Amino acid sequence: MKIASIGIGRSEVFKDRDLQIKIVLGSCVGLVLYDEKIGVCGAIHILLPKFKQVKQGAPLTAYADTGIEHLISLMREYTGDINNYKAVLAGGADLAGGEFFNIGEENYKVTKKMLQKYSIEVVFENCLGDKAKVLNFFTKDFSHNVTEISKDVDLGNIELEYEFSYILKEIKSHEKYLPVPSKSILEIVKLREDEISIEKIEEIILKDDSLCVNFLRFVNSAYMSPRYKINDIRRAISYVGMNNLFKFVNNLFMQNLVKNDLQSYSLNMYEYKIHSLAVAILSEIIAESVGEEHQIAYLGGLFHDLGKVILDKFAMENFTSSKRAQIISFVESSIQSSAHAIIGVFYLKTLNLDNRILSIVEHHHFPSQANHNKKLVCSVALANMLISMFMLGMDRFQRKITINSVQEIIEMLDIDRQTMDSIMQTIPYVIASAEEMVI
Repeated sequence: MKIASIGIGRSEVFKDRDLQIKIVLGSCVGLVLYDEKIGVCGAIHILLPKFKQVKQGAPLTAYADTGIEHLISLMREYTGDINNYKAVLAGGADLAGGEFFNIGEENYKVTKKMLQKYSIEVVFENCLGDKAKVLNFFTKDFSHNVTEISKDVDLGNIELEYEFSYILKEIKSHEKYLPVPSKSILEIVKLREDEISIEKIEEIILKDDSLCVNFLRFVNSAYMSPRYKINDIRRAISYVGMNNLFKFVNNLFMQNLVKNDLQSYSLNMYEYKIHSLAVAILSEIIAESVGEEHQIAYLGGLFHDLGKVILDKFAMENFTSSKRAQIISFVESSIQSSAHAIIGVFYLKTLNLDNRILSIVEHHHFPSQANHNKKLVCSVALANMLISMFMLGMDRFQRKITINSVQEIIEMLDIDRQTMDSIMQTIPYVIASAEEMVI
């Protein structure tokens, strides 16, 4: 049986009668419409309740109101009789505490309202609560089930020699655990200010075919939004400017460091990359809204989870598959911060990055501990929590790490409800842009 996973903000209609439709849900709502008489099913993964165009590039299917309208129009291409439609829905969890807002509940309310508008019968729902879920729908017999996603790992008997200080010492002592960037990207990252010119950058990019292809892809993405397609490297450099060029290089730099799935975290390589890119883009938006240095926030968001790559490699090389998750879970929850943040800072120091980026990475789970640049750190912390709320790149241990709540972070940023609403409305654009940047 084939599995059709419905990505965030996406919808699709199926006539295949031997298919499993799968939707992984946090605050999002997953909806399946089906017509038993003709065997047609439509599915949608709803991100936000109501459409509001804040940034170009956000798909209409990301919203409950416009998305369900769109799904019904697709279904009607196969059958015009909407009276035969039935609905199955799940999701809408409150993963953020619900004190300031509960986007999951709003998604659920608007979804139900849209179904009532079209008099579509809801035959099953498993919504709200505080647990992430997976909705499975089987087109063969229109059966369905919902399972909760558990983040708990049985720690068993962990020996003291595997406490965090031991692991950190081992990683610092052996370069083999540290990721190695590509030569071309590192050459650009390490350019001195007096060496930077369009000609020099063009020369480095043109030497690397992969770098050329990925740079032009970035330039023509929804994030950069050129009016016309750009195919010339020099013109592309001139169009994006040096700040965006270095943003691209760091995007590629981060992705180049991730060679494999993070098995110890049950996180595949694509999920890790898209999570990091989405957090970077949203961090930039939040930092700009509170008057902080948005480019530094972008880089902090991009590298905030890099320590996971190193910890995973250490676990893969030193422990059996049955022990890896236990060890990582133990060290991630044994300190009042996060193990991957401390290891990420250690690695990034070797690259001589800005101290503000290091501070962001170190405190992105507990920004109240930051002694300097607190609003900058909070911008990335909030972005990370919001993106994770939609189950985008959320690993199995994230709920075990001690963190400041969304409400606490919003208060530290001094964000009002109107600003927060504007930030939330950019998330479909953020995710669509991140998807375009993944290589």
